[in-house]
Parts: sequence; C-alpha cells; structure tokens
Amino acid sequence: MERKTIRLTTREELNTYMSPVRQELLRTLRLSGEPMTPKELSLRLKISASSVQHHLKKLLDLGVVEVDHRALINGITATYYRDSPVEVRMGMERGDDLREEREAMVGQMVEQVYGGFVERTRQVRAGMDEETLQGYAYLTSGLARLLPGERAGLLETVRRYLEAHERPGGPGEETWEYLIVAYRPEEQP
Repeated sequence: MERKTIRLTTREELNTYMSPVRQELLRTLRLSGEPMTPKELSLRLKISASSVQHHLKKLLDLGVVEVDHRALINGITATYYRDSPVEVRMGMERGDDLREEREAMVGQMVEQVYGGFVERTRQVRAGMDEETLQGYAYLTSGLARLLPGERAGLLETVRRYLEAHERPGGPGEETWEYLIVAYRPEEQP
C-alpha cells in the first residue's frame, strides 16, 4: 500500500512540525510501536497531559498522528494515538523564504539520529568487537557511482524495504532508528 505524502508548504505547517516537543512526541510514538494515551506520553516525556493533548491536536490537524482507538478505563474514555503511516516532505527543493527553517529542521533530524547513535554506542561498546557492535549501531559512508536508472532503482528499493518494515515490531524483532542522506556532490574533473 502506498503511503500518503504530506508536503509542508506554509510557515505554519513547518512550525507545527518543527516543534521540538512535537518531534519528541512523534519519536516516542514511533519507538513505542503501540498506540499511547496522552497520559502515557506525558509520563514518558515528563510534561503535563494537557500539554501533550495540545501538541497532539496540532499533529492530528497536520495529519502525522491519528487516533488509533478509544477504550473505557475506570469509567473514563481514553484516546489512544499512533503516528500516521505518512511520508513527510519538507520542500527542501523550494527556494522560498522558508529555506532556512527547512534546513534547520533537517539539521535537527540529523543531530537527533546521530546523537542517538553516539549514545547507544557509548552504552554498549565496552569490550565489544566491531562486528558485535554492529548489532547495536552501524555507520558507514562512501561514494557510489550510479547510472540514473540505477540511482532510481536503488532509492526505490531502499524506500520499499524500509516502508515494509515500519509496522509495529513482533516477537524477536529489533527497532532501528535511521536517517539516510544521499546527494550528488559537485562533479570533479
């Protein structure tokens, strides 16, 4: 099934999505793999449930979070939220007056994932060889020389593979957080 694409085109949409609290809410929902209530999110993030509800409303309006279900708990109806299966496009190709905000958002995303990578390797690396460590964290870089058709095929293969593995995890499955950055550097003579 093809994921819905959300394009952030206005300053309001970017500001809604870029909020550090909202980004942490989204990340928490993704990492949990299960729908969560505002109360559960507030305990996990150490912020008030009313603040969580405010931010969830903004994310709902944007379409990146959705109501999963409601349940009666001790006579109170609790609403469970999950992240929506969507692809968010921030419009990096646009040369408008929001360019700097978009670049800042991407920088925050890179910093968050890289920071998580560094923290995780610190937690587990004591006494581990490189091969064992790759079971917890992996980083590589390099250059690939591709024909245009190969590039399109590679990107499509990666996209489809990752989409197929975005579902909540099952028994024995590991969660891996990732960020893929690829670009064409200036051609060298």
